[in-house]
Amino acid sequence: MKHICKHISAASAYVGNWIKVQPSVGEESLTDWFLFKLSEDVPDIKYRKFTRHYEGKVTGADWEWWFIDNYHALCLRIQAKKLKTGKDNYSEIARTNQYGMQIEKLIEDAKPAVFKVVVA
Repeated sequence: MKHICKHISAASAYVGNWIKVQPSVGEESLTDWFLFKLSEDVPDIKYRKFTRHYEGKVTGADWEWWFIDNYHALCLRIQAKKLKTGKDNYSEIARTNQYGMQIEKLIEDAKPAVFKVVVA
């Protein structure tokens, strides 16, 4: 797990610098690069990115991250946001569309996804 944290930290630092140098960079560009980089560097990390439509209508999440080893699998639903210093960032995840509030979609859709992986 320590090597995974090292790669996540390095990729996060790169993204942080990218935002500093180019503040207008889009969330989707950052997400695409971040997920690609981590999946290249750490084969134990798998992800499933949701389309903008599916995110807005169903999951409220940008992607699912899967951390897998020989005996376990851990799934995390992620809603990524570019944080702004000195701003209440909660309002960004409390966005509403015709299907409801994003944070509520994220919580509600994740409930049935909770399960235990059993390896025989």
